[in-house]
Amino acid sequence: MASVLVASWFGSAVVQKLIDLGFAYLRDHIFWQAGMRKELERLQDLQPKIQALVAASSRVEIGQNLDLKKWLWQLRDAVDQADDLLDELEYNELAKQVRKAERNEVRDTIFPFKNCCLNPKFSKHIVKEDPTLNKLRRVVKRLDEVFAGAGNFLQLVENTRNDVNQQQHELYEVRETGSLPKTDMFGREVERKFVIEWLKRPVDDDGCTASGAMYSNISILSVVGHGGMGKTTLAQHVYKDEATNEFDLKLWVYVSNSFDVKRILSDMLESLTGRRPDLGSLNALQERLKAALMSKTFFLVLDDVWEEEEKHDKSKWENVLAPLANGKEGSKVLLTTRMDSVALLVSKVLRKQMVKLKLEGLQEEDCLLIFNGYAFADLKNLEDHYEVKSIGRMIVKKLSGSPLAAKVIGGLLNSNLDVRHWNNVLNSDIGISEKGQNDIMPILRLSYTYLPQHLQTCFAFCSIFPRDHEFDKDDLVRMWMSLGFIEQPHYVGESMEDTGGKYFDVLVKKSIFEKVEDKHRNITYYLMHDMLHELAQSVSAQVCTRVVCDDKFPVGLPDSIRHLSVATSKLTVLGEMKNFKNLRSLFLSYYGDNTLLENTYHIVDQSFDFMLAKIIKASKNIRLLCVRAPHFKVIPEEIGDLIHLRFLKLVQTSITRLPRSVCHLYHLQVLVYEEMHQVSKNFLPRGMNNLPNLRHLILPWDEINGVPGIGRLSLLQGIDGFRIMDENGYRIEEVRHLNEIRSLRVKLIENVKDAREAGKAKLKEKQHLMDLSMEWGDGKKCCEDGDEYWDDEHLRDHSFHELDEQILDQLQPHTNLRKLTIHGYIGARSAVWMTPSLLGNLECLRLHKCLGWENLPSLGVLPFLKILDLSDMPQVKRLGHEFHGQGENAVFRSLEILLIRKMEALEEWSDDAVETEYHQWFPNLQKLHVLQCLKLHELPALPLNLNRLKLADVGLTTFPSHKHSSNSSSVSSSLVEIEIIGCRDITSLPSEEVLGRFTALEHLEISYCENLRSLGGLQAVHSLKRLAIWDCPNLIQRTSWPSTVEGNELENISNIPFSLEQLETNDPLLLLGMPLRSLTSLQILKIMFNNNLISFPLEAENWLLQNGSSLRELHLWDVISLQSLPSCLHELSSLLVLDVCHTPELRRLPKLPSSLQKLMVTYCHPELKDRYQKDVGTDWQQIAHVSHVGICI
Repeated sequence: MASVLVASWFGSAVVQKLIDLGFAYLRDHIFWQAGMRKELERLQDLQPKIQALVAASSRVEIGQNLDLKKWLWQLRDAVDQADDLLDELEYNELAKQVRKAERNEVRDTIFPFKNCCLNPKFSKHIVKEDPTLNKLRRVVKRLDEVFAGAGNFLQLVENTRNDVNQQQHELYEVRETGSLPKTDMFGREVERKFVIEWLKRPVDDDGCTASGAMYSNISILSVVGHGGMGKTTLAQHVYKDEATNEFDLKLWVYVSNSFDVKRILSDMLESLTGRRPDLGSLNALQERLKAALMSKTFFLVLDDVWEEEEKHDKSKWENVLAPLANGKEGSKVLLTTRMDSVALLVSKVLRKQMVKLKLEGLQEEDCLLIFNGYAFADLKNLEDHYEVKSIGRMIVKKLSGSPLAAKVIGGLLNSNLDVRHWNNVLNSDIGISEKGQNDIMPILRLSYTYLPQHLQTCFAFCSIFPRDHEFDKDDLVRMWMSLGFIEQPHYVGESMEDTGGKYFDVLVKKSIFEKVEDKHRNITYYLMHDMLHELAQSVSAQVCTRVVCDDKFPVGLPDSIRHLSVATSKLTVLGEMKNFKNLRSLFLSYYGDNTLLENTYHIVDQSFDFMLAKIIKASKNIRLLCVRAPHFKVIPEEIGDLIHLRFLKLVQTSITRLPRSVCHLYHLQVLVYEEMHQVSKNFLPRGMNNLPNLRHLILPWDEINGVPGIGRLSLLQGIDGFRIMDENGYRIEEVRHLNEIRSLRVKLIENVKDAREAGKAKLKEKQHLMDLSMEWGDGKKCCEDGDEYWDDEHLRDHSFHELDEQILDQLQPHTNLRKLTIHGYIGARSAVWMTPSLLGNLECLRLHKCLGWENLPSLGVLPFLKILDLSDMPQVKRLGHEFHGQGENAVFRSLEILLIRKMEALEEWSDDAVETEYHQWFPNLQKLHVLQCLKLHELPALPLNLNRLKLADVGLTTFPSHKHSSNSSSVSSSLVEIEIIGCRDITSLPSEEVLGRFTALEHLEISYCENLRSLGGLQAVHSLKRLAIWDCPNLIQRTSWPSTVEGNELENISNIPFSLEQLETNDPLLLLGMPLRSLTSLQILKIMFNNNLISFPLEAENWLLQNGSSLRELHLWDVISLQSLPSCLHELSSLLVLDVCHTPELRRLPKLPSSLQKLMVTYCHPELKDRYQKDVGTDWQQIAHVSHVGICI
């Protein structure tokens, strides 16, 4: 299948460029026309036929046609040679222009190679030929020879022309609207219940041999199934199930086919602690994991295990599993794999039988549900498409019950509902392999074959990355661009990055990539399913290769390799790399020998530098180089010899400065440095502005001085921190020529002398500029919880406010701007250009630390504004109609996020705008944060669509209310989360009538509201799941509680419809106030951070009894004076978890309920630990019935 990729690649643009260059050569060399003219004319004549042949061969199976396969490789090699020659000629032309500019000291030279036009002046000397001309003639001759050999295959074009044209038409019909739905697990409920029941069962020692006693504490289950059967999905659903909460510890480790013992042990520790251990030796890792698991029950998932050869892998498994023997009895390990042999090998290592769950294909109806969910994702009425729906059922019958195949094929068909197209897929090679096993590779291959040729190349390249790689869209697109995979844009104003982004989006729609939004890390990335990754490896086997080894560099790798990734900790492996003459991209990951001492790293660094220099000399044609080496400190000067290099990425290195030779990489488009250590201010050498093709400088801009004379980099797409200084090369006028820039962050604007100098930036002419940040000061931009802020303590003299105003007036951006940030401005007014007509396309506006700004412009009329962030503006006193705006487009019709922070003088925020049928109050607002506005005593009415509200240190006297008309009393609030902090003047929450409209509220947190005396009608919020109340002393009720609650009293309490799942507070007396007093069905109670509580009052114990039939978890954390737990615990019939942490005065436990399954007591008094020590403690028998016990000092 690897031959498919050969056929999908043909550099027709390269050939045409070579032909044009050859004819230019002939015009200058009349004496040598005879030979090469005929060759060029044949190339010109045959090129369309060759292109058609290559396109046709990409649609048929050429694996058996060895002659065609050989010819295609010859063609690719010849075209690559031509590409290298053209690249070299262009490099020489660029070098000449750089030298000319340096000689003449022409500072503002603009390089004319935006369109890569070559017009070299060849030598006309008759006696002695130019060596460059000889190279040209050899390349032309070789291409002519290869083209001549195509005659035997041209009939293939005629045989497949109609199908190719039809498929091309279909494949470019990509829907622009709609997306595939997110679905739950289908058809695996029986398997899920089987695993859950296994988790709940005690360890069965019957299957343990006498020699396997050391692993008697562990039960292991292996989920076996072919790729795409849903093994990982099943494991994920089990891992999140409530049943796993019974374990003290949970670990998830993705093993993959790269089985490295130290990595897996490190992954286990990282899964436990959240931090990767800084340990080098195997023994240190094992001891650390042993200590972490000691006497604790754990649930470990080892996902996607491949290593199954007993001869080579048994010792590896023994090293991985050895620390697990120290866990407590009842621990469980779930393993997913494609091979029964893996389960057998692990069983041998543990010397005990293993429970095995075989995942077969889904039932047809379950598979059909998945298929229809993707194939008809955008349709409301399926009955209108009866024929394709019927064909779809027949297709599903051939999918062998594979959920992945159903998803991929469904996604493929989603873009075309033509009956003929569906029949073509139905009649394709999908279904059962000759061996009778579920082999979905032919199915998955359809998703590759039906891609356009340029997307086939982009997809196949992804095999160079490891499984489970987190793809960054922009990073991958830049790689595609540097390797020439992206076609020239077809539309004016569209960049190569825009075109590549569209490529990526199509692959997402085709389910090649899956989008993941990680809210914890506040990032978005994409994953490729392992079977699709395997497909990419299959189609690119002759082109892309990953080498992961610490022994010897593998022999027998084909010379045809274009893209190579090598990961090793041994320099000898790098030294054995042979010269791959056609290499286009190289990924090197070198971690050094972990057994070396710290003081030997310097030697390692020098050796790696030498080895990298050697590799560079042998791989001079590479376009992309990515190096990951933690102890790599100095880049060799030989880097400048890579004249074809377009992409250079340095990740997790110790490099503090780049060499001067980097400035000779005239083709370089992308330079990325992801810092691991502090870098030098002079990280970039002088001369970086001599790189005319540079488009992306992704650097720690806040740490470095930048690029002097950066204005010469006319193709630059973004700058994340251009420091303005009063010296040549650093003034704001450098921005003048950056007309392609998309994102610009300018710092130290106070160094601009006057308005005239500011006007030289000509920001108004930059029609591609989408994101502009203008900053006075040199602060570092930070991000927390998705919100931006600046680490900047610099204070400026307010006497310069008029100069700031004049300068800002001259920094007017183009009307296309989407995102604007102004930081550190001390002017008293808005810029003259901050009007709706000039900012009409703005989507995000951030005004930070604008200390003199008094009156904000009419931002509410901006039609597309989605994010507004106003922070640290101490002179703004009022937000009224002048802020909200008036007219049809007023009151922020598109705003989704509004952040108002540190507005110290803000006294009034009114909603005095008139609401009409077309004029609504914040109709799309989802998130509102108001922080540190102590003079603001009242908020305007909240829009009903608001989801998240946070109020901190605001001078409110009443809880904000929703905006609704007199006839909309039944309209419900959309608020899901409310957080109120430090609002000292609020005395009560709203009434039951008001809070009854909060039908979506799930999380409410109130803290440091010292005058809050009542929770109002909180019992009317039936949707509330979690309530947290901290340090609100006036809420505490010290009334008596009857010793028993029964009869009419209990009936009255139960009639109040108020329930919670989780309650958190720092004082148990809070439970006695209404409506918390009426709770009878609480599931989780957390009492934390109380320095004074010694014992639970009787009233609180009665409250616990009232919830005894529902309370499942009780957590007591940091109650440092607590000496005794509630005596009624044994009567809480549903209690499963008791978790007590940091109670150093606690010496003994009360009688515990028979239902308790997990008891955790940490940082307690030593006497308690001794008293309840397993089997030997004086009171051990009182807790012996608890299945999971953990007690430590």
